[in-house]
Amino acid sequence: AALYEKAGKDIVSEYEGEWERANVTKENSGNLKIVNEDSGFRFEGIFLHTNPIADPKVPHIGQYAGKAVFVAKNIAIGKLDEKYTDEEDKYVGFFWDGDSMYIVQTDSNYSCMGNAVSSEGIYTRGE
Repeated sequence: AALYEKAGKDIVSEYEGEWERANVTKENSGNLKIVNEDSGFRFEGIFLHTNPIADPKVPHIGQYAGKAVFVAKNIAIGKLDEKYTDEEDKYVGFFWDGDSMYIVQTDSNYSCMGNAVSSEGIYTRGE
């Protein structure tokens, strides 16, 4: 059950859609898609990191998907699907403020992420 009982389609609809990492450099980028689901939402993202001093400049890629539930009107906690984790559960936090979404990883070592790849950051709506 959702931690925030009033979470539902009316809350998720505000946040549903494509989100792109803001303030990106050519070394780090990412996008995340949110889709409404009962008592929360599904999320799926892909994230890139390129070491600026490496040669050749080959991007490292990370990807995950999962299910999130709301703990407040603008805060949700997502659990990664099992296929994106090692033996222990992995979580991400979502926080919305105006037109921005913030993602925080609860661990810096996600097996689904390449070298130095992270989903943490500020996201805005995709075009």
